[in-house]
Amino acid sequence: MSAVSSSDEATGQKSGTSMSSPQVAGAATLYLQRNPSMTPEEVKEALVKDASRGLMSWFYQFSSPNRLLNVGRITM
Repeated sequence: MSAVSSSDEATGQKSGTSMSSPQVAGAATLYLQRNPSMTPEEVKEALVKDASRGLMSWFYQFSSPNRLLNVGRITM
C-alpha cells in the first residue's frame, strides 16, 4: 500500500517501478545525507553493496540480480 494523489488520506496498491523507484530514491537520499559529496556512481555502488542477497529466489526467472533494498545498513 502507498499514498496516492486523490486525497491526503487515500491509499492504493502499487507494484513494479511505480513502487520501487520512490523507495530507491529515498534510500539514495539517505546515503547523500550522510555523504553529500558522493557521486551518482558511488551511490549506486553503495545501494548494490548494502542490498540483501538471495532472498527472492523466484526472481531468477526474470534474470534479476536477486537483491533487496536494505536501508537498515545506512548509518547516519
